Amino acid sequence: MDRSGITRACVFPPLMADYHTANLELRDWALDNEPRALVFARLGGADGPRPVRRFWQARQALGARLKGVAASVPDLEGFAGVKMIPHLSGLPDTETMTAINAAELPVLIHAGAHSTPSWIEKTVLPRLRGPVILAHLGAYPTEAGLLTDAVDLARRNARVYLDTSGVWVSEFLRYAAQRVPGKMLFGSDAPLAHPDVAWLQLASAIRCDKTLETIGWTNAAALFNLPGQFDR
Repeated sequence: MDRSGITRACVFPPLMADYHTANLELRDWALDNEPRALVFARLGGADGPRPVRRFWQARQALGARLKGVAASVPDLEGFAGVKMIPHLSGLPDTETMTAINAAELPVLIHAGAHSTPSWIEKTVLPRLRGPVILAHLGAYPTEAGLLTDAVDLARRNARVYLDTSGVWVSEFLRYAAQRVPGKMLFGSDAPLAHPDVAWLQLASAIRCDKTLETIGWTNAAALFNLPGQFDR
């Protein structure tokens, strides 16, 4: 963050079996050491609906049940949002969804070939009341049809936003920025990509400074009620 001039960053635990402890440890670390970090609780569920069905997913779900892995974080105090990757971790149960709604937290959800925008609209959006951010412009890894679906959903639904993480096709970035600049949030997918690299990619595709400020700061500041000025 310091090297890249990042003012705020959304963070969540990496892929693992037990998110319950990792979420709380990350939250406590941020509260004590890095107030600029907006900590997202990474949540899933062993039996939650999944957009695709594979043998390894069934095995993963069975393992989670046998180990008694906690599937939810009932107390979401101190978290800035929730991260979901349905095709890897399933969806949280009804009790957890209720807690997310009660806390009025934004949800960042992996979106693309494994969790399509149409599947999210049908399966996830009805269970949530707050903002839902489709990661990767809803088109991971690089599917133009999913991009247009995600942009259309963001235009139709006031609660839906798109983030730019993991998007390395300049035309995808331009397409979304031309149609829904007020619904886009800058993301780098760090540590998979350095924030400087992600920002340069975005800035090379979008030459309007005002639009870059909107995507890099203004939209997120409004969504997360952040004070301060734009600084990437």
